[in-house]
Amino acid sequence: LRKEFIPELTDEWVNRPYERAFQIHHKPVLQIRHADPLQEFVAREHELSTNVSVPIFDYDPRVLGLRTKCQHGTNIPGFWPEADENQLGLLSYHTRVNRYNARCLGRANVLNDEVLREQDICKGILTNFGWLLPQACYLGFSPMTEMTFPLVSQSVNTDGQTWSFFAYQMNTCDLTTNEPSEHTHQNIIWTQEPQTLYSKVQGGKLVGFDPASLKTLIKMYLNKPKARNYDIAPYLGEVGRLVDFPDDYQRGRFMEIVKAQTSNREKTIKKPEIYLWEKLLLIDNQAPPQIGLARRRRWWHQYKIDSLGKENWHPEFINTDEKKDLYVPKGMRPEWTRKGKLNKRYNKFKPKIRVPLQEKIAMYEVPKTKFDWDKDESRR
Repeated sequence: LRKEFIPELTDEWVNRPYERAFQIHHKPVLQIRHADPLQEFVAREHELSTNVSVPIFDYDPRVLGLRTKCQHGTNIPGFWPEADENQLGLLSYHTRVNRYNARCLGRANVLNDEVLREQDICKGILTNFGWLLPQACYLGFSPMTEMTFPLVSQSVNTDGQTWSFFAYQMNTCDLTTNEPSEHTHQNIIWTQEPQTLYSKVQGGKLVGFDPASLKTLIKMYLNKPKARNYDIAPYLGEVGRLVDFPDDYQRGRFMEIVKAQTSNREKTIKKPEIYLWEKLLLIDNQAPPQIGLARRRRWWHQYKIDSLGKENWHPEFINTDEKKDLYVPKGMRPEWTRKGKLNKRYNKFKPKIRVPLQEKIAMYEVPKTKFDWDKDESRR
């Protein structure tokens, strides 16, 4: 390896900040939605939102046991925008079961009351934030367009016996910086000590049943949403959402593309990526070409030298425009493309060119076939 391509491994270089995308995958037990939003608990300019110092966790998430995975980033609150008018969350139920706890059962002094309480609070923060952020994006807010009013949600973590209640208010969705001095607003969560509905089940009956522990749940149901006297989607403008686009074909086609990408199912086309040996031998260190192992150039090389550019090769710049190449019937193709594997360059599912339009759009004449004998004057 060349020395000029090897960076100096200083402490500053090793500890340099590196951003990672954080994806929340969660399936709630139950969701309750409404067409109007819940009333805010405190004003967006309240001191709880503007004067609270939140510590920054500047460690790699992998130190907590989280795994990295390459996929399309999804931002869906559990329903599609065209589902119905009730698109603002009121209350959601979540289970207290945690996979990490099942892996730690054989370890001593790992799952104590303090750890279980921290897990409960973390789940309350993640589930509420992961539910409100897509709702804010459906209204036109994003890290580039800051929120003009707060969004509120309520959640319950329970296993039937122990109940934890959370109230969350999202005041900002700005994720562009990690500097506390640059943050103008903070999100707020309220919670209380977990409540025990009963102590145990004995003889088919509940022992120590305490219905008063569900008072907070009743208050959540009584928290009535209220219509706002201002536009809750100020950035959408006259165009509105994609689901309101008047052209049925374009709207349906693009929704199919979005749903196929966000489903994150296994794709038939392999995702473009740079392999480690390519980065070491061909990108970071320009190895001499091996004539005996000549192969087709990869996408990270093609987007620099090919005339089609990065819009055709680079996975971050490939657009979803509909291809305009028309299907040419086999009889109208040039003779050298009618046999062999070259016929595969034509897609049989694309719009077909009819023979009457040959003189306008076809470059080659239609060849004679066995059905043209009646048109041949020499046979008459």
